[in-house]
Amino acid sequence: MRHPAALAGIALFYGLYRMVLVVVDARLQARIRGSARATVTSVAGLGLELAGLAVFGLWAAGGALLVAALWAVAAVALPAALRPAGTRP
Repeated sequence: MRHPAALAGIALFYGLYRMVLVVVDARLQARIRGSARATVTSVAGLGLELAGLAVFGLWAAGGALLVAALWAVAAVALPAALRPAGTRP
């Protein structure tokens, strides 16, 4: 049996996903000074698209297990990689 609540859940998730993208893009633009703003945000968007393609490629190559492994590695590596240079141990 189909439930409208499932569609509402998908719509809620997509809305939250888009909201996160807008907030992150706005914060990125607020931190960039000078004339490089458009270039930096374009490169960031390209990186986001390439990451999405990588996830699709991994899904096609190895299925859900490989995608889950990618996200686990990213969850551990990204916070360490994004720390400011002076705060690294």
